[in-house]
Amino acid sequence: MADLKKKYDQIGEQIRELENELAARDSSSITQVSGPKVAVTEMKPTTFYHYLEVQGKLDGEENLGISAQTIGVVTDIYVKMGDRVTKDQVLAQLDDAILQQNLAALNSNLKFVTDLYEKQKKLWDQKIGSEVQYLTAKNNKESLENNIKTLDKIFEEFYASNRRYPNQFI
Repeated sequence: MADLKKKYDQIGEQIRELENELAARDSSSITQVSGPKVAVTEMKPTTFYHYLEVQGKLDGEENLGISAQTIGVVTDIYVKMGDRVTKDQVLAQLDDAILQQNLAALNSNLKFVTDLYEKQKKLWDQKIGSEVQYLTAKNNKESLENNIKTLDKIFEEFYASNRRYPNQFI
């Protein structure tokens, strides 16, 4: 134990000598140590730009497919990409002129086809003409009537039900 105390005292003496030696030296005489250089910069608030490239797939909770219920030219759009939309919100305005023209053409065509059907029916009732001619005339008339009912339903449900915003779709 005495040997250890002696060594402890010797090391303590060496430490004091080195500390005195360092204190006596001038800071300009300190030799440079090789290693990385360190620079000090004043901190200022700036925008931090950091980009991270990743690959993956993003699935939303409620991705919805939207399709047109009717034809028409979009004349005005009330939302832009990225906007949050809600159910029954008006998104755009349509010009219904094409539907109006289609309906007028179908009505005109129906008058002509109805005349042909009535004439063909009279002939068929008199046992004149073929059954194919009669059935063709009847089918053409019924087909046009169904097309007109469909367009009328579109106007009724799509345009007429939206009285606050005529010619707009939701």
